[in-house]
Amino acid sequence: MAYTHIVFLLIAIGSFANRYLLLRLIFDQARNRELLIYLLLWSSALGYFYAEAFSLFDGINFRSARVYWLIIGLIELALVYHLRSRKKVYWDETIGMLRLKFRNLFHAEFALPVALLIVLIVVPLFLLAVLTPPNNYDSNSYHLHRILAWTYFGNVEFYPTTLVQQLYHNVFAEYLVLNVYLFTGTDHFVNLVQFTGGLACISTLSLLGEKLGLNPRGQFIACIAMLTLPAGVFEMTTTQVDYTATFFFVAFLYFAYCLRESYNYISVVGLGLSLAFAAASKYPMFFYAFPFSIYFAVLYLKKYDFNRALIIGLTALLSLAIAFVPLWTRNYELFGHILSPPVGTELFAEKIPADAFGLRLSLSNILKNASLHLGLPYTGYNLVIEKAIRKVHNLIGVDVNQPEITLYPFTVRFTVHEDMVPNTLHFYLLIPFTLLLFSRRTIRDLRWFWILALAGLAIFATLLKYEPWCTRTHMPFFAMGCILIGRFLQNTGRYLRAGILTSMTLLAAVMVYGNPSKPVIPLPYLAKKALAHIPVYVCPPGSDQARYWELLETYYDFSTGTTGCYQLREFPNRKTRKNIITMLDDLGYYDPIKRTVFNQSRSDLYFLNLRINYESYRPLLKHITGTNPGVAVITLKEEGFYFFQKALLAAHGTDAEFRYALYRKGYNRLRNAHRSFSYKYILTDDQELVKKYVDISQAEVIESGRYALVILDKEMEGLFVF
Repeated sequence: MAYTHIVFLLIAIGSFANRYLLLRLIFDQARNRELLIYLLLWSSALGYFYAEAFSLFDGINFRSARVYWLIIGLIELALVYHLRSRKKVYWDETIGMLRLKFRNLFHAEFALPVALLIVLIVVPLFLLAVLTPPNNYDSNSYHLHRILAWTYFGNVEFYPTTLVQQLYHNVFAEYLVLNVYLFTGTDHFVNLVQFTGGLACISTLSLLGEKLGLNPRGQFIACIAMLTLPAGVFEMTTTQVDYTATFFFVAFLYFAYCLRESYNYISVVGLGLSLAFAAASKYPMFFYAFPFSIYFAVLYLKKYDFNRALIIGLTALLSLAIAFVPLWTRNYELFGHILSPPVGTELFAEKIPADAFGLRLSLSNILKNASLHLGLPYTGYNLVIEKAIRKVHNLIGVDVNQPEITLYPFTVRFTVHEDMVPNTLHFYLLIPFTLLLFSRRTIRDLRWFWILALAGLAIFATLLKYEPWCTRTHMPFFAMGCILIGRFLQNTGRYLRAGILTSMTLLAAVMVYGNPSKPVIPLPYLAKKALAHIPVYVCPPGSDQARYWELLETYYDFSTGTTGCYQLREFPNRKTRKNIITMLDDLGYYDPIKRTVFNQSRSDLYFLNLRINYESYRPLLKHITGTNPGVAVITLKEEGFYFFQKALLAAHGTDAEFRYALYRKGYNRLRNAHRSFSYKYILTDDQELVKKYVDISQAEVIESGRYALVILDKEMEGLFVF
């Protein structure tokens, strides 16, 4: 991390502090948690304006971003001086305004839990977000790949690609990442967008809980429940967008409940912007918001005159139009459809919306979505749950894998993968709390809130096909569920409450330190050693090491095995198993699961989830040299190259420009398809494909596993279509 990157980060932090101070001077009666929402909405709107406005003249680059935000900062600083003088606020009072007050949090009852949560979870997540590079699969595929492309082309217009999802997926959250990336000049801080969104979501959830009758203890419990949500723990150190979208969704609910109490323009604008930013970050937010929108529309019409209700509605629609019209226009111009390439067209890639509807089909997908949070690390239990759900499907006459409502085969399992981690403990808590809620008539407000939350989940499950990684897109539902958890735990017995919250915290800590994508501690390795768990089969890595592996011949049958893997002769006692583990450890068998963020380079960490790709790509890195060399990517595989570009930069300091040089002819109508691009290197996974378009008879070809690097004798500019 260069010195200049840290300087610009500090400038950004100072700018945020100044913006907070400006908002404090404007809204002097607002609470800190409310100001945080205003601060992030205002900053997000400015970030969106930069991306769309500067794109009009191909002005998206590091310099323009820094100039833009510095000018914004100076204007805001001038406004602070003006308002401070006008309101006759002295400097000691001004500095005092910057002191965040957390009296409720540091009440005697909450002081120790807050300190433990900060030390055990929040600080480690922050350090992981900053010190480890993004390595999530979706980040390489499109979240960060599209940011590279926007920077290369200087605009957010569509460009030729092999993965069309880079174009039509929602862009708002990536606009925020784009601004951080360009202003700081590095990707060291891009994970902080989700980290900040997570903390803001937790803070806003406490305000929403207050509106729904939670006392300070209940609000605090709701915050703990959200902070320890497994999917959320993983999201806070990635550049995925679900936590950011969930923050905006919770802010939308908060402003909606504020407007239920009294009409004011801050809440009107806040509601519109929050809804627009949530949906523009992730389409499923529409489904969760729809029941609430209907509910509050009726409520506002009853409470206020028609004109005021109309202003609320028009503000929301205008905000949505501003957020979506640019993207939908680009979609329509390329695909002939505002959302995605239609089925049967050249650029069609996937169809996520369901193709059939009905009560039984809705029930099928609701059950399958719920099952994503039922799995436990016990195969027998998971098979029982899966069998029960399949039996229900037989009773209602629906195929559990009916293609009209299912994208991937149904199964019940437990995984700690970032994209599919279940929120098991939270889900099991919500079941009895839901039954209790509907058995009590005195909690009418919360009951309506939970009915609308359940309706949103039902709409989600009805309109979209089942996918195994929907646990992330269930986060808005679980955010609302945390309110329910807070409400029922605030008055329970001390020991029961402490037991549940401790279990949540310990589970979250395991996720923080044992995240397979960012392991701080090699938990799988330590667990195997502690349990003396040995493999039933061993597979020696190569013939050159076979004689060393034969030391295990006493325990494994090396006389058989046609696949190079040898079976355990018999299951030994614990002492023998520990000896076997020691021998395997000495042979390096456990090295892959002993890796942590501390014993790998930054270039290695980019590919921690794509290890097989990096093993082939690493030997090619040293051959790509020069100042900003061009690297043409010729492949038919639908994958991004963000990690390839950044791993090269991290390993050798070579800041190369990667672009797709082969793409479908449908992209030829795009302006960015005709931008000049010179390159001397071609990265490919198919040499025969390259030979169809480029004469490489005189070129140097370096093969390395899955990939090959073609080094041309001179630069060329040809781009190819098929």
